[in-house]
Amino acid sequence: MFKSVRTKILASFFSVFMLLVLTLGWFNYVFTKDYLEKTQKKEMESLVHHLQHVVHDELADRMHILKRLSETRELKEYIEMRSARPFMEKVEGHKNLFPLMRFINEKGVEEIKLINGNPSEKHNISSSRLFKEVLKSPGKIVSGKAEWNPDLKELAIDMGLAISAGEDGASGGSGTKGILVGTVPFSHIADKLSDIKIGTTGFAILTDGDGDVLYHPDKKLIFRNISGEGGKFENILPGANVGFTRADILGAESYVSYAPVKDMGWSLLVVLPYKEFIATPNIARNTTLLICIVALIIGGGVSVVLSGGIIRPLLKLAGAAKEIARGNYKSRLGITSMDEIGAVTDSFNRMAEALEKTTVSRNYVDNILHTMNDALIVLDNKGLIVTVNKAALDLLEYTEEELAGQPVEKIFPGESPFGEREAGTLIKDTVLTNIEAYFNSRSDNNIPVSFSSSTLRDDHGEVRWVVCVAQDASERKWMQESLTASEEYFRSFVESSQDCICNLTVDGKIMNINSSGKAINDADDEEIIGADFTSCVVEKREGLTEAIKRAAAGDNASVQYKTRSKKGSERWWDTRLTPVRDLDGSIRSIMSVARDITENRKTQESLIKTQQMLIGEHEKLNNLLKEMQIAKKEWESTMDCIGDMIILTDRSGVVIKFNRAFAEFTQAPENIVNKDWEKIIDELEMETVTFYSGSIELLHRPSQRWFELNSYPFEDVDIEFSGAVITMHETTEVKNITRKLEDAYTELKSTQTQILQREKMASIGQLAAGVAHEINNPMGFISSNLGTLGKYMNKLTEFVARQGEIIDSLKSPEAAEGIRELKRKLKLDYVLEDIGQLINESLEGADRVKNIVQNLKTFSRVDEAEYKHVDINECIESTLNIVWNELKYNATVVKEYGELPLTKCYPQQLNQVFMNLLVNAAQAIEKQGEIKIKTWNGDGSVNVAISDTGCGIPEDKLSRIFEPFYTTKPVGKGTGLGLSITYDIVKKHNGDITVESETGKGTTFTVRIPVVEGR
Repeated sequence: MFKSVRTKILASFFSVFMLLVLTLGWFNYVFTKDYLEKTQKKEMESLVHHLQHVVHDELADRMHILKRLSETRELKEYIEMRSARPFMEKVEGHKNLFPLMRFINEKGVEEIKLINGNPSEKHNISSSRLFKEVLKSPGKIVSGKAEWNPDLKELAIDMGLAISAGEDGASGGSGTKGILVGTVPFSHIADKLSDIKIGTTGFAILTDGDGDVLYHPDKKLIFRNISGEGGKFENILPGANVGFTRADILGAESYVSYAPVKDMGWSLLVVLPYKEFIATPNIARNTTLLICIVALIIGGGVSVVLSGGIIRPLLKLAGAAKEIARGNYKSRLGITSMDEIGAVTDSFNRMAEALEKTTVSRNYVDNILHTMNDALIVLDNKGLIVTVNKAALDLLEYTEEELAGQPVEKIFPGESPFGEREAGTLIKDTVLTNIEAYFNSRSDNNIPVSFSSSTLRDDHGEVRWVVCVAQDASERKWMQESLTASEEYFRSFVESSQDCICNLTVDGKIMNINSSGKAINDADDEEIIGADFTSCVVEKREGLTEAIKRAAAGDNASVQYKTRSKKGSERWWDTRLTPVRDLDGSIRSIMSVARDITENRKTQESLIKTQQMLIGEHEKLNNLLKEMQIAKKEWESTMDCIGDMIILTDRSGVVIKFNRAFAEFTQAPENIVNKDWEKIIDELEMETVTFYSGSIELLHRPSQRWFELNSYPFEDVDIEFSGAVITMHETTEVKNITRKLEDAYTELKSTQTQILQREKMASIGQLAAGVAHEINNPMGFISSNLGTLGKYMNKLTEFVARQGEIIDSLKSPEAAEGIRELKRKLKLDYVLEDIGQLINESLEGADRVKNIVQNLKTFSRVDEAEYKHVDINECIESTLNIVWNELKYNATVVKEYGELPLTKCYPQQLNQVFMNLLVNAAQAIEKQGEIKIKTWNGDGSVNVAISDTGCGIPEDKLSRIFEPFYTTKPVGKGTGLGLSITYDIVKKHNGDITVESETGKGTTFTVRIPVVEGR
């Protein structure tokens, strides 16, 4: 015993030594970590200050450009004269800074909207927050929130400036004319932030004033709000100075250096995850930890050696306890010791021996309980479940562990059989015997059971246990409900029957009868129940009596008879009698089902009278038949002499007669009579073409013969006959002459239209050439004068600059300051800068006019109307320049020109082909789309494909688009001649034109012109 205590004391001293080593290591780690964290903090604060200036400068540059655009002459011209093109061209030079630029009038309507320099669909934004704030802040650039922009399809910022009626059209003055809004894609700012490296895993975050993320390297976190995360963001809100803190950023513990973005209400955060921030301090931590681990290993080894004498006996004791827990109750300990371990060993062995004896008795009882078919549940005196047998577990669908310790009310859906009681109170001394109850299973099913219970008392007469036995009554309950349902179904069937159904005694007395039987006999229950079934029979009563006797003897019987009700109405009945037997086979009653056949009897009597009348009429019909045969011969002789085909039908369209012409045409007269005349026409392959004025025009496909069919219905009241006379007159010769006349007229009309169109194009070409020549001369001296003016302006600018230097060098500050004040008042620096810009823009405009003139001359080709070698790519390009104004607002043009050989052709005519196809493509695009022009050389021909992304052409109309005067456009748009002329021009060049179209996706026209070489 002393030895054991000494070992424990030695182990305690060694534990104190190890605690001292760990404490010294901890203090060393804390000091080193604090020094390194302060160094890291200074670096992060310096970096966030740098990023703050980067973001601010990027936004300030955009604001400066927007301010300059608001002061331009082009914007003033648009506001005063509504000339939008100069301003749109001016804005196009800044589309990299402002991909979306809008001018919005004072009512909030977008008058100019350019996306990457191209016009776009306009809207009314008068209800937007930005529009309202800009109007409230004249002369000040207002920035909106960073929001998703549907036009640019990315996060963007709107910058707005009110335009007032000032002298220069800039902001200021009174009377707002509108606002200029430039949209900056947030990706421009994000690119600046993404270029900054922050350690290995660090990153920058930009948030708005509400704490919504505007930039994060992980784009999935954009717009996530972080203002409430970690509860440490009060100091990061806009307006705070540069600071440093530690917080949870988007679910990760991090160190954060933060700073505001001036004028925007944003916050800039430089985030370094906690793991990387403390990476350097971890070196000191690891060194200290290694020393501590070595000390702990040494101390642990010593402790194991010293404590081995105590642990080994305890391990044996634990192993023996586990064996007993597994059911090996014969397990014993063989440890011999004089200390506490020896005493524990002796007590353990005695306990194991007693437990072995008790377990044998308990297992015997458990086997009996768990093999019972009925559910057994044992409760304590507080109503808590102590144990349940297997039958109860199967019925309730629970495990024994789930039910043990639960109140008995858990297994009942409502009130338990023991009545209401508070939780934890003693259960009443109640003995229950075979009462009906319901168990509530785990799957929430209510199971009917026959429930019984009894109590077990202790030596003092107190209730200690309640034994409950329940028998599953589901099958018995189901049988009772099924029997009740069957009886109800049979009763409903009998009551709803229209027949008279009743149950009779074996001697013919009525036991019960359905509602239909009572109503038919005009009697109630008191009058009819117990009455003789044959009492109301007035005819054939003996037959009914005999049938009742046969049914009483066990045979099925049927009989017909006549009755008279209490009110005097007489009816005939067809009745079936069936014996009803008991389980032992004896006849208990007779089931009678009587059906009312009164109407059937009346019908039979009526048929007899009709038969007698028909015999008298038969002789009359024989005489009439002889007269009809004579008339038939006369009709046949007359109709066979007529050249037209004639058919006589009855009112249902069945052929009765036909003449010889029709028989010869069908070549099968034996298959005509008694057939529907329309089916005969179909079998003869007669196709209906047109209906007009009650006539039908038919085409006989095999012989290509035309017929005019007329129908003449008639009705003869005297002989009660109606039908129709069908005539078919051949019109083949008339039809052929008419078709030739129509073809000649159509060809003449098309030729005349094409001649007029070509004359029109020639006139337009001559006019374009004349206009181009007249414009070219004045544009020459305009360009020359602008160039000379630019040189003079450079000399004047140099003179003003030199003059300023001389004035600044004079020793008269008052004179120098006066000159500078005059320059500021006259805005001389701005005027000199703007004049140079105006001259450059004017020269650029003159070049554009020059190019347009050249394109007009190329397109008209007045001097090249002959058959000559040309480059098809040049033809397309000149045509494209001419129709560019029709295309640029609706479509983006994609050009894929291949290398093409020169070919001989009529270039002016091909220009007309390409112009028709390009204009049609632009008109097919409803909003914004794409027109693709592709050329290639292949198979000895020049190929040109013009595709669009428009509405497409329906498949049923593709085969007719090259017909003269046919168009798919609305009324008033197009004459239907463009594609017809195009087709004729291509065919004139021995070429081919095809079309492919898909509704809703677009159309592609492909032109193939064979290469013609030679001189």
